[in-house]
This record gives sequence, structure tokens and C-alpha cells, in this order.
Amino acid sequence: MAENERKEEAALGSLPELETACRLCDGEGRVHEEGKWRRCGCCDGAGYEPTEFGERVLNLLRHNFRPMREDMETG
Repeated sequence: MAENERKEEAALGSLPELETACRLCDGEGRVHEEGKWRRCGCCDGAGYEPTEFGERVLNLLRHNFRPMREDMETG
């Protein structure tokens, strides 16, 4: 493994987590309400929700990709 690859791997290992198990459904993606299983409203059925750091990353991506999305929608 090259020195740069080792440094990159070490840097990636030190990043905060981007997501965690959903606090409402405990990672199941569904909740039992009124006698029925329903998709979790908190994580929309994914079973995970972004951490604070993950939300910041998502906001950055949304901000930077907004012009590209708008171009595709109007193009």
C-alpha cells in the first residue's frame, strides 16, 4: 500500500459517523401503530437518520448540486 493510500485511509477512519440507527424505530424502518406496521415517519423507512455531521454534509451537497438539478429540470 502506498504512503498516500495509508494516509487517506487513516483520515477517513477519523471522520465522524454520517448516520446512526433511527431513534424512533431503532433501525427497523417501520413502527407498529394502531395494530399495523407502518413505515417510520422519522427515517422514511430507511432505518437510519443522519447525525449532526451527516446533516451538514447533506446540506452542503444540496447547496452545491442545486444549480445542476435546476439545469436538468429546465433543460
